Amino acid sequence: MAHTSRRRSSRSVANDELIRRAIVDEIAAVGIDSLGPTGVARRAGLTTGAVYSRYESVPEMAVDAWVGTVGADHLALLDAVVGPVLAGDQPDALDGSVTALVAPTADTLAAVEIVAAARRVDELDEVVGEDMGRWMQRWGVVGNAGDAVRRATGAFTLAATWGVMLYQLAGVSVEDWAVSFRWAERAARTEPGPVGRSGSLGVPEPLVSTGDEVRDRLVTATMEVIGRVGLERTSVARIARRASLSQGVIYASHGSKEDLLADTVKVVLIDGLASAERDSLANRPDEDPLTRVAATLSGYLTAERSAWRHLRLEAHLSARHHPAVGDALRSAFDEALTTYPLAAGLDPATGEAVGPLLRYLAAVTLGMCLVDHYAGPLDALPWDQVVRSFGAA
Repeated sequence: MAHTSRRRSSRSVANDELIRRAIVDEIAAVGIDSLGPTGVARRAGLTTGAVYSRYESVPEMAVDAWVGTVGADHLALLDAVVGPVLAGDQPDALDGSVTALVAPTADTLAAVEIVAAARRVDELDEVVGEDMGRWMQRWGVVGNAGDAVRRATGAFTLAATWGVMLYQLAGVSVEDWAVSFRWAERAARTEPGPVGRSGSLGVPEPLVSTGDEVRDRLVTATMEVIGRVGLERTSVARIARRASLSQGVIYASHGSKEDLLADTVKVVLIDGLASAERDSLANRPDEDPLTRVAATLSGYLTAERSAWRHLRLEAHLSARHHPAVGDALRSAFDEALTTYPLAAGLDPATGEAVGPLLRYLAAVTLGMCLVDHYAGPLDALPWDQVVRSFGAA
């Protein structure tokens, strides 16, 4: 936070605002992990000393941006999307709110970067976590033991909202998100109909099995390290240590850590995950498609899948600044929309008819990478009822 221990001149106060604005614009331009005093000072037209005199650390710069500029607006944007779905307030305004998600301002981009990075930056988590906790309490996403369906619906909608934002970071462009959210608004007021067997699908951690033992070790280490600290804070040396390989072996097959992450996305999020889910879905042929979709969602949220969720989140955060990662994620999105309808037991014609639902579910599973950090364990919630409400709507 900016220091305010003595009375300050109007020029100093004006510089506070210049610097805070520059922090937000810098996060939006280069990403939160590349934020630094030099770039902020250049953007604000001030000296680096002016920045250093106000902040003890880079995380404190991000905290000040959240508290002073983007935090309240981000929570208001979440209200504008979640409110019409959960409370039925001003449903006609939903399209405008969704437009704000798919055409994000610098403030929106900076806010979602801060929310996503807070899970691994203590200074941010102390502040953002408290704000998100109050927001979730108000909408019944946490502390709502008496209404598990409402809690699941709230988490579902929040996850979709954050998921769309994260897809925008990765350059995944979908024109009809508004159609999906209007469907969600109807579904929230629709009886789900008969509910099938509940519970998780039990999808295992995506297998890292490329047929090359060295590549398997490298992909696993990349998933674990980047999922923990993000791409920008990852070094090839750290991945090499975790994989028990030399850096020379890594550079012989991958030119950079960006290439490593793109390859890991392909192996884990496209090949391994799709294969594991197809196998698990095929093992429940007695269940209807919506029950299997709900069980898959529950499976996403188990503790055993945390490494996969963290990898997926960090890949989307880095994609805006690393084209190869963005290309891999867009391929993963296209693959999911192609294979999941068939795996769930939908024929191609039916899958096309429920395209908005499938895209919405893809955004939900991505956004859940964040929701489960702020809301706690979610895998035991009645996802079957939420998904069936979509089917009935």
